[in-house]
Amino acid sequence: MKMENLLVNSTVKDTVVPTEFIEADRIVLNISEEATRDLRLDNQLVEFLANFNQIVVKVSVPMEAIIAVYA
Repeated sequence: MKMENLLVNSTVKDTVVPTEFIEADRIVLNISEEATRDLRLDNQLVEFLANFNQIVVKVSVPMEAIIAVYA
């Protein structure tokens, strides 16, 4: 099973996500190969570029902000 979605707590320090898609301090991010560019995963951070409403946005999510990973 592919894990391609992150449920993120947007209130965690240093979390950078598009604010217009946040609901109840949470956002779901698609991290599939088709949805991201320059995806970087390491022990501290998930970073990538993605299109939101045809605008390229750099997303940065510290590991402590990730609530769940799911398909």
